[in-house]
Amino acid sequence: MTELLFLLEVALLLLLFSAAVFGDFIPSLKKASAGEKVFGIAVYVLGFTVLLLATIKVEIPGPSNIIMNIIKAIFGPIKP
Repeated sequence: MTELLFLLEVALLLLLFSAAVFGDFIPSLKKASAGEKVFGIAVYVLGFTVLLLATIKVEIPGPSNIIMNIIKAIFGPIKP
C-alpha cells in the first residue's frame, strides 16, 4: 500500500510539473533571450530535483550553515 502511495505522489509531481512546463515555460520561450532560456531551464530543473527528493523523503540540509561559513570566511568570526 505504501508503494502505491509513493508512486501516486511521484506521478502527481510529474503531472503538475509537466503542466507548469507546457502551460507556462514553453510558451514563454518564443520571446525569451538565450540567457533567459538557460536560466528558466535551470530553475525548473532545480525545482523539480528538490521536490522529487522531498517526495522520496531524502533529507535536504538547509543552506544557513553554508551561508554562515561563507560570511565567516569573508568577514572573520562573528562577535555576539
